[in-house]
Amino acid sequence: NLKSKIRLSIDRWNQSLHRAKEEDQAIELGIALETLLINKKKEKGIGSKLKSQSKIIIDEEHSKLVYDIYDLRSRIMHDGKFPSENDIKSKESFHHIIDTVQWKFPKMIKYVIENGIPKIPTTSSKNDNFS
Repeated sequence: NLKSKIRLSIDRWNQSLHRAKEEDQAIELGIALETLLINKKKEKGIGSKLKSQSKIIIDEEHSKLVYDIYDLRSRIMHDGKFPSENDIKSKESFHHIIDTVQWKFPKMIKYVIENGIPKIPTTSSKNDNFS
């Protein structure tokens, strides 16, 4: 249910604020975003979906950072190490990415409370503006 998702995502966001290591902050923040915005357990294209949904809630520039958090979290979890800054697509520093998404997260929570989880088109095409 939505109330549980919101409660858990706020908890994970709060944990991200109190972690000392950037990799731990990124993992917690990635979990918070997935918990808040993803409905299905085995959904494909989660990173792109998070970016698309966050475009609805926040501006496009910051939605790219949401994708970067997901990318960073995935690399840490799947590679077992913190990647170098050259390994991700973003031109921003890890510190900037994490801080900015942590700062924008309350706005995302407020949006979901007021409007529900954003709906995005389910059809994918190379011409979509979601990538």
